[in-house]
Amino acid sequence: MGMDRSLMGGVFLTGGGAKLPELCDVAERVLECQTRYGLTVGMGDWPAELNDPEWTTAAGLTMYSAKVKAQTGKPAGGAPGLARQDSAVR
Repeated sequence: MGMDRSLMGGVFLTGGGAKLPELCDVAERVLECQTRYGLTVGMGDWPAELNDPEWTTAAGLTMYSAKVKAQTGKPAGGAPGLARQDSAVR
């Protein structure tokens, strides 16, 4: 199977840009595969008002951080150069 069939399963559009008018239809025509909006699924206590494509990146990063913490017993490290909220200068 070559790369020409790699998107057979479809594409999920996420982030605020996913809500651009007609983007889903254009993506289906250009990519020639099924295209849908990505929504947050499987997060306990996730507020219903945040169940929107623009919040999927934040949800994914939160889920990844929780997975790392569960596997290692330690919180995921922050980005270099960014102060943690509890140690930020006020």
